Amino acid sequence: MEKDTIVIHFKSKMITLSFEEFDTDIDIDELVKIHYDNLMGEILTISALLNKVGWLKAEAQDSVRQASLDLAILEAQTKEHYRKTNTVKTQDAKGNAKIKAPTQNEVDNMITTDENCIKTKKRLFRVEKEYDYVDSLYWAVKSKDQKLNRIADSLKPEEYERDIVEGKINGILIKAHKKTI
Repeated sequence: MEKDTIVIHFKSKMITLSFEEFDTDIDIDELVKIHYDNLMGEILTISALLNKVGWLKAEAQDSVRQASLDLAILEAQTKEHYRKTNTVKTQDAKGNAKIKAPTQNEVDNMITTDENCIKTKKRLFRVEKEYDYVDSLYWAVKSKDQKLNRIADSLKPEEYERDIVEGKINGILIKAHKKTI
């Protein structure tokens, strides 16, 4: 598993946040299910899972914003191109110059049918759908977190050590070590 870093810029400081990325293959049903056989592991790792999914959601949301910006820029450039190339200069019977420019509706129709604009809009739709998937995962993990918090409130501290099971839970490897005196 690779470590990734994010640098956050504040007024006079730069903060570097490090985290381990998700495995490339994630079984969503397994991830959002509460494993009652390892309740302590669930309780101990849910915050880290929620954090990872939150970061994943931020990345997906950034992809949507980038794709939206790309589409807005392309549409603006394409509108300008169509306005210029479809503006005709003529002369009337008296020899006066006349300029016939396409209407807003005509330009909008040209944009709607432009092949590059169609491809970019479809890319935006795909990225928005991917964001919706990640957003759904976020809310499922958030729900799991709330349920585990309610369960954790009823547990006694001595149950924590006794009931923890080693293994991978919520994408995090748990290892229990014997205390040395």
